[in-house]
Amino acid sequence: MRICLVVLAVVAACGVERSALDNPNAVVATCDQVWEAPAAAACVFDGTCRRGAPANPRCCTETARCDDGTLELETACNNDCACDDDRGCGNRTICSDRVCTPCPPTDVCPPCLADWVRLTRNGCPTCVCGPAPECAQPGVACAPGNGDAVCYAGQTCSDHCDASQAGCCANTCSAPGCNGPAPLGCLMLQCPRELACAQCATDACECVGGAWVCTAVCIERSDVRCRYLP
Repeated sequence: MRICLVVLAVVAACGVERSALDNPNAVVATCDQVWEAPAAAACVFDGTCRRGAPANPRCCTETARCDDGTLELETACNNDCACDDDRGCGNRTICSDRVCTPCPPTDVCPPCLADWVRLTRNGCPTCVCGPAPECAQPGVACAPGNGDAVCYAGQTCSDHCDASQAGCCANTCSAPGCNGPAPLGCLMLQCPRELACAQCATDACECVGGAWVCTAVCIERSDVRCRYLP
């Protein structure tokens, strides 16, 4: 049995080596290879390759052609069913130029403060950071164990998102009686003296006697988002 396994391993290795020799520069030669290759890759195939766009296969089609040895990729969408906003797209996709597209990368975003999180847009993490949401739906009673606390929308929200979606805003659970949204993640005009920092933002807020009482955290940047778009 051990000898057979060694023989199989050698045969597999030879197959990989043979493939590399046949296509040493990773030239796109088939439609199966098209969708793994970047635009402008070298290619040697005839005709046109098509597939439903992964982000929105019902409305959009991806097309690939080899033009003078260079791979050209296009996405075309049926205007009758293209998205108007994120509600027309699946989870973890966003509507951009009427096309449902995968989540944008966040590796170019500034880091969040410790204990803050990236707020989301239709399930996609964004560059906007804020205190972690404590609840999903404003105006609804919070989970059992929170007494009579209700969910308040947070004033810090990710851009272009539906504020009623979970994760979009820095929502918080607190006692009833305050007007929302809660001023979470907002710059403070004056920092508490004990923090000894030049600028700070609200980190946690409680509704006390019909008014918001918030704690603060020091921040290094002043580009804190604090706007609520219902």
